Amino acid sequence: MTNRNDWELASAAMKLVRDVMLVKPGETVVITADTGSTQEIVEATARAARSLGALPIVVKQSLPPRAHMEPPKPLAAAIKASDVWIEYAFRPIFTTAAYEEAVAAGTRYLNVAKAQIDWFIRTIDLDYGKMIELGDRLSELTDKANQVRVTNPAGTDLTGLNGGRKSHNHGLATKKGQAYMLGGQVGWCPMEETISGVIVFDGMVSYPEELNRLSRPIELRIREGIVTEISGGREAEALRRWMDGFGDPNMRRLAHFTFGFNPGAKLSEYIVETERMYGVHVFGIGKQVKRIGGKGWNAPGHTDGIVMNPSVWFDGVLVEKDSRFVHPQLEGLDKALMGP
Repeated sequence: MTNRNDWELASAAMKLVRDVMLVKPGETVVITADTGSTQEIVEATARAARSLGALPIVVKQSLPPRAHMEPPKPLAAAIKASDVWIEYAFRPIFTTAAYEEAVAAGTRYLNVAKAQIDWFIRTIDLDYGKMIELGDRLSELTDKANQVRVTNPAGTDLTGLNGGRKSHNHGLATKKGQAYMLGGQVGWCPMEETISGVIVFDGMVSYPEELNRLSRPIELRIREGIVTEISGGREAEALRRWMDGFGDPNMRRLAHFTFGFNPGAKLSEYIVETERMYGVHVFGIGKQVKRIGGKGWNAPGHTDGIVMNPSVWFDGVLVEKDSRFVHPQLEGLDKALMGP
């Protein structure tokens, strides 16, 4: 029996491979997964790559004990030798030394961890070009700004100074040796020592996995880019135990600020979808990968938390208000993507 999503899944997989990752005939496309991955998406992606004249190679491992663990040597060798690497792992190897080596060797990497059929289709089968255009304009505004302030109704109030650092819009995979994320995000990190204030995660937190659905917000106090206090009951304690359980002080360092603006994304237990929800703000804690453009540091893990309904100011000018982009350079695209 044909699944009712088969055609839509095939279309989204083709769009991802052809129009986002820009796969060319003769290229090797390594698709990594684990036993927690959605196999239908893996197969649809491999079929799309083959139909374009590329060579798809699927590498699947047992579900690792946790995310961001170094992969087995054969998997590491495959991704390092690839032209394109698409990761669908339920517990991804993104941020590992093997990931860094593969990108340095020239692969074009895309993270679609924990992909589920419904949101995979929703976040790709849309006006991708217009979404990227919004991201490009948002990235330009971010790069020109110095002071950034993020607030939300739950109590977030965080500031930092960019100091000339550049942001990254996750657009099309045009360059070798680059890491790309599914479209709908602009990320960067202000100068770490200037970041202070309060973050309240009221959407979801990626790790530990028990926090993928929050029943109570988690409040984090930040001083000079370091998480100094975590409060909010049982869930806050779970986050504290997870961060401190590695025995590495870098797990308390704030790694990035990120805008979300994918019209197809919804609040769910899957971070790759939820962190792209239109208008959310995402803060990463733990390892800071090189592409962020900050100081860069190693840590044994990384987690992302979602701030709902944020407002953002650049140098005192309102850019986003309650999840809608209101800056004159963004407002038209905001309405085109989301309506009045």
